Amino acid sequence: MLQTNQPGWKNWLSTVNLLSEKANLTVLNLEIRLAEKFYVSIWDMPLETDSGYKKRMLHTYQGLIQPVTALRGLKNFFVHLNWGSSCGVLGQGPSDGRGEIEQELERMVMGQEYNAWKCGKEVRTDLSMCEY
Repeated sequence: MLQTNQPGWKNWLSTVNLLSEKANLTVLNLEIRLAEKFYVSIWDMPLETDSGYKKRMLHTYQGLIQPVTALRGLKNFFVHLNWGSSCGVLGQGPSDGRGEIEQELERMVMGQEYNAWKCGKEVRTDLSMCEY
């Protein structure tokens, strides 16, 4: 888990730092895929509305992506939220609201005019997480 008090967070920061020091960012396409296992079995449980959930998740995602802002000069940066259930229309992404959050996170790193879809971002689905 990537929480600031966990070893995984230090590994994440070290990885971003290594990229900033050693990688040729002008040719690097960085794609971050995040998963919430909760959604894999979403139909198995009733959902309750949590008015603060979206705000908390946005804050969490922003905290995770913030270190990547050190990688100014990346060729492209793509974020996929809820990896494993991503679906949508090519060039538009998912229609469930994730697209706007993904765009906000991508623009944190690439600037306010950045459009990942115009730079080659693709709709992706990780079929290994599907239950048969």
